Amino acid sequence: MGRKENPVPAGDPSSLSVGGRLRQLRRGHGFGLGDLAARLGYSKPYLSAVENGTAKPSDAVVAAYAN
Repeated sequence: MGRKENPVPAGDPSSLSVGGRLRQLRRGHGFGLGDLAARLGYSKPYLSAVENGTAKPSDAVVAAYAN
């Protein structure tokens, strides 16, 4: 059984961490974490760590989420 993702609080996006905002963008486009990892060419654990704030995203990762 898979682990549930950390929730992203509703409200003002400017109050979210970078990882929280990236998660919000991913979900807004209807992608699961594994789907996005495969699409962008990054590992699922790395993207999860970025979204959870335990890894700092590179500029390339932020740009990939934006596209």
